Amino acid sequence: MKSDKVRKRIGFDVDGVLYGWHDVVHDYCVQELGIKEDFLTFWRKIVAEEYSKTFLYNLINDPLLVIKRNIDPPILKLLNDLSKKYEIFYITSRPNAVRNATQYWFRTNRLPQIENLTICQGDKIPYIKDFKIELFVEDMKKHALALKDITTVVLVRKPWNEEVQDQFICINSVLELPPILEML
Repeated sequence: MKSDKVRKRIGFDVDGVLYGWHDVVHDYCVQELGIKEDFLTFWRKIVAEEYSKTFLYNLINDPLLVIKRNIDPPILKLLNDLSKKYEIFYITSRPNAVRNATQYWFRTNRLPQIENLTICQGDKIPYIKDFKIELFVEDMKKHALALKDITTVVLVRKPWNEEVQDQFICINSVLELPPILEML
């Protein structure tokens, strides 16, 4: 039986929000490629484009890095709890090369409401607008800035978004989201 009450729509980015892709990539580069930088130095170099475009392209297009780890159980529990009260959307910007791996990860991890998974290449704005998402959790600076006049953006603090954190509601982890949802 459907409820007459319309549920709020909330959206989540995947990498850096629900899945520790950046940690997986750093670990891979240290263990398999012998890169010596710590996490912070490594990602600051990626953002500053100090590594070749080919190197970054290969990382982004590697399906094994998308499925290397399961979702953290507390995050899955949070999503399951939120799915009872909210309509959940997952909007991630990933290349077509990892589309099947992304769908596989969602299915095997049993995320709720996976029918609301959108894998786009680049701009998330049309999807946020089309789905009428009222709050979106993001970690990438460029996406957060593009979305801030479209929806309420909650920014997950990361080294690559430090300079814009003062413009958003910020959390250290998606697990800190429930009290923010209660305030809105």
